[in-house]
Amino acid sequence: MVETLTRSIEEDDKRRAKKAAERGDSVQEGIAAIARGEECELERMLHEKLALESNQGVPSSHQTDSTEDGESNPSQEQQQPSAGAAPEGDKSATVQVEAVASEVTEPEHVVSLVEGSPRRVVVTVQLPLVANASDIDAEVVGGQVLELEVEGKYHLMASLPVPIDEEHMSCRFDKKKKVLTIKLPAV
Repeated sequence: MVETLTRSIEEDDKRRAKKAAERGDSVQEGIAAIARGEECELERMLHEKLALESNQGVPSSHQTDSTEDGESNPSQEQQQPSAGAAPEGDKSATVQVEAVASEVTEPEHVVSLVEGSPRRVVVTVQLPLVANASDIDAEVVGGQVLELEVEGKYHLMASLPVPIDEEHMSCRFDKKKKVLTIKLPAV
């Protein structure tokens, strides 16, 4: 049983390190692309959607123009707004960017310090869109910040009231209530 737990912890550490490296690489690629004057992915998607709307005169949520391979096809590139700018007076651009960005939300959560022996921090997180605990990635950064992510659904960065022992973190996900309880012993 100890071997299984040790192996599980090692695999989890490797998975977290890989995910952190992927995030770092993605950020570096984005920074490099912006430095070269390229659009970020959200901006590119917004421009395609705006071009489709202006070409069709119909909001793209009701109708889209696509090629046979399923990719969007703005037929008149010259009508596409320049990088970093929405058409003058077009407030829908801002709303659409916010809608895309709001797909990943910060879940409702409570951070509480429980005095006693041992002193600990308890974090409860409401995750109504999560079906399985395996979808949740939680870790403590620098002993002071809880980072929780459910890809495409939730992202949380919660400051902890006291430094904690990140090696002894325990988590329990209640599937019926859709609540994650994280217990973190204080150092």
